[in-house]
Amino acid sequence: MSGYFEVIMESIVKILLGLSLMGLSLAYLYRPSLILRLNAWVRVFLFNDAYLLHHRRRWGLLAFLAGILFLYSGLLNTIPRAPSGPDPVESGYSAFYAGRFDDSAAIADQILQGEPGNRHAEFLLRVSRLFKLKTKSPR
Repeated sequence: MSGYFEVIMESIVKILLGLSLMGLSLAYLYRPSLILRLNAWVRVFLFNDAYLLHHRRRWGLLAFLAGILFLYSGLLNTIPRAPSGPDPVESGYSAFYAGRFDDSAAIADQILQGEPGNRHAEFLLRVSRLFKLKTKSPR
């Protein structure tokens, strides 16, 4: 439950940040008088009139793009996703690195029956068979 709450809060923060940056960017692009009034209020801390008027398009475009990025990222977090199980290729590689070459070859063969073009499974099958032969042969 805690993980779900964190995802929702992250989504809300990203959406609010994206909307506020997009609003700020639109004010920069289309209502510089509004920005100048805001500037008069926070002049000491953030803005300089000459710099604001000289670079308004650059900062407006930058804020707009950042707003779109945050909005997209926040909305993307709200899409429900089904919990995914363990990746069979990953379990095959785990068996391979543990030295269980028969198991990793069997897992790769199972994957290839369902997905004949899976390159990771093909590689895992070949390498597992190769290492199985290499460990059986005397030196």
